[in-house]
Amino acid sequence: MTKLTLETVPGFLQTMDERLRNIEHSLNNKKQSSTIDSSKKSYNLLEAAKYCRMAEPTFRTYIYRRKVAGTKFGKAWLFLEADLDQFIANYRRPTADELKTKAFEKLTSKKGGGAE
Repeated sequence: MTKLTLETVPGFLQTMDERLRNIEHSLNNKKQSSTIDSSKKSYNLLEAAKYCRMAEPTFRTYIYRRKVAGTKFGKAWLFLEADLDQFIANYRRPTADELKTKAFEKLTSKKGGGAE
């Protein structure tokens, strides 16, 4: 170990500051990666069916028709909450106003395209 003198103190402090910043940076990266992993909630088949508020046999039908994303490990199924939310969103029924707006947009786009 080198003895500190008045001439070497500024360099030593700069080196220590850089080392501390590197440590802080690596700790922050570890915190971010651990929060990302823990935010992914997963469900087994029964829990996923309950989450979607369906009977298990109905939910199995959607699985085998590949309408809902899931992973099978041996005999066990695993579903991510984000995939279940997407599955639910895909089967959302539009409101009457949304249907009217969509129909109006189709009608006006055909008229505009044929007039040119």
